[in-house]
Amino acid sequence: MDLATLSLCTIVLVVGVSIASKINVGWLAILAASVLGLGFGKVPLEDILRGFPTELFLTILGVTFLFGQAQLNGTLEAIVKTMLRWIHTKPTLLPLALFGISAVISGIGAGNIATTALIAPLAMTLARDWKLSPFLVAIMVGNGANAGALSPLAPTGVLMISKLKEFGLAEAGWSIFCYSLVIHAVVSLAAYWLCRGYRVEVSNVSPSTEPVSFQRVQWRTIVVLAGVFIFAAGLQWPLALVSLSGGVLLSILSPRAETEIMRSMPWGSIIMVSGVVLLVSLAEKLGGLGLLADLMTQYSTKGTMAGTVAFVSGFASIFSSSSGVVIPTFLPMVPGLIDRMGSGDSAALATSIAVAAHLVDVSPLSTIGALCISAVPATGERDQLFNKMLAWGLSMAVVGALLCFLWFDVF
Repeated sequence: MDLATLSLCTIVLVVGVSIASKINVGWLAILAASVLGLGFGKVPLEDILRGFPTELFLTILGVTFLFGQAQLNGTLEAIVKTMLRWIHTKPTLLPLALFGISAVISGIGAGNIATTALIAPLAMTLARDWKLSPFLVAIMVGNGANAGALSPLAPTGVLMISKLKEFGLAEAGWSIFCYSLVIHAVVSLAAYWLCRGYRVEVSNVSPSTEPVSFQRVQWRTIVVLAGVFIFAAGLQWPLALVSLSGGVLLSILSPRAETEIMRSMPWGSIIMVSGVVLLVSLAEKLGGLGLLADLMTQYSTKGTMAGTVAFVSGFASIFSSSSGVVIPTFLPMVPGLIDRMGSGDSAALATSIAVAAHLVDVSPLSTIGALCISAVPATGERDQLFNKMLAWGLSMAVVGALLCFLWFDVF
């Protein structure tokens, strides 16, 4: 078996073992990357370690550390009670509002990761108090953030357009964003109906009719959170360093809380995402992802290529980063796929790759899903949510492929 095939089989094996057991897939991925790279691929250790997602690791670490303090000192609780006074009589609109707010903030420049990192902790606190499904809340926040992620104003949209320029499709950026927005909205409405978001009873909502009194430590936390948003979303400073700086500042102001916060951090989720990205990056070096291009053209026709590309992109994105792996790897494959087929619609293939990759990003093995899980207060709920979101992410690979096939190849 050649290294390209072996690397793809290794990913499938690692994920399969993690699903069948309770072993963190991140640890398995790190072990598999070591054996595959050093043992079979003879890849230098330095090259293997270059695939470790340092920025992603620091981002999740910083965000969870920052919002852990906001949770512990009661700031998020106070904000929640204030919001309850505004929309107390319309709890059924909360999931839809979360989608809309996430899409707008992401689309105007914050991007999907920063948006999810900022909104998910508050949304999960609302879910707990209003007895909403954490799964539904994660879907609405994650899909909303991804719906705006391909905006030409957002970081991933900028990356996408830079790749599209390489084969003369820069003008397709806005249309791809619109396709993504519509598809994410349709899928989110389906989740809202399936999870019966419209059946939330007003009586389930914790009463909050009295004005909330914010303490000094909570005002400090709000100022820090606002500063993080301004610097990360407005000034485009790295979210990892900004959130870590904010967390350290709050820790200095309340040093006694640091030990408790460190115990509550979702270390399992952090290891999970980092390990899987390391393995996928190695698979890319060994030619595993390049092998997919050959397989797609070998087993597809012009009439099914959009659906095939969407499925492969979506499936790869379940276990890796859309912006960090899938888009920079798969979009440059479009001209080659067109050449091998003889003709085709480059914009349709590019749209299928970008949209399908983001549609599955609520998978807990992707950054968005991991951030949503990290925001859940209880460890037991995190485990249940992991399984549900993994199943949803896997199903979205099929749904995305079907939607792209119908839209571009049938209609």
